[in-house]
Amino acid sequence: MMTERTSRRSRRDDVPPSRRSSRDDAPSSRRSSRDDAPTGRGSKSGGLIKMSDELNKSLVTPKFRMSYCHLLEPWASDPDDTPRYSVQCIVPKDDPWVKKTHKLIIAIATEAFGENAVKLLRSGRLKDPFRDGDDEFPDDETYARSIFFNANGAFADGKGKRPGLYDRKRRNILEMDNPEDYIYSGAYARAEIKFFPFDRAGGRGVACYLFRVQWMAHGDPLSGGRPVSEVFDEIDESDDDDAYADDFDDEMYD
Repeated sequence: MMTERTSRRSRRDDVPPSRRSSRDDAPSSRRSSRDDAPTGRGSKSGGLIKMSDELNKSLVTPKFRMSYCHLLEPWASDPDDTPRYSVQCIVPKDDPWVKKTHKLIIAIATEAFGENAVKLLRSGRLKDPFRDGDDEFPDDETYARSIFFNANGAFADGKGKRPGLYDRKRRNILEMDNPEDYIYSGAYARAEIKFFPFDRAGGRGVACYLFRVQWMAHGDPLSGGRPVSEVFDEIDESDDDDAYADDFDDEMYD
């Protein structure tokens, strides 16, 4: 069973500086006009950089594996930071989406930072959201033959809209009894995201904003556990607790 590992680069690099943050359909590739998404409007404001209309658009990922999944409860690596909703997306390198989308990332970086953007991305002087799993985690099969990137949604300060979570039939997972049965590290999903440029004191490059996630399939949990529905049966309140204890003792000591 695979376990999550600490990434060699800080997850905080993916956090856009802006904290701005019901359809029953699955994520769509239509351009979003919602206020909670970084738009980069203005030449430079709060670290965001102006993007042309051609590049300022949302897109839908292919099926990916979720890791470092913080979609049910917001999380921050630094106690001084405001927690936010986020997930790491692991995508096979041979998926055509990877090459096509990296061309978009290069175009965004070139528009924002000039002709040397490709060279700066390769050198690490500009942050590239796509990272090579084989290079960063050579001994972890979870990342083998894959790229991965961090997608960050709204902050948990009440100023943004949390990412929508849906199942295969486009039903709201947050309205279900056990959303953790679907949303966990190791499960497979797809998402509506947007890449955008940033430039601030902590660095500059291209980051990824998260709008919505659609659960696709179960997978071996990367946290080392299983969804609760696969571990425990439902217990009727009228059942005798001692009877369950007796059964447990019999199984252990027979």
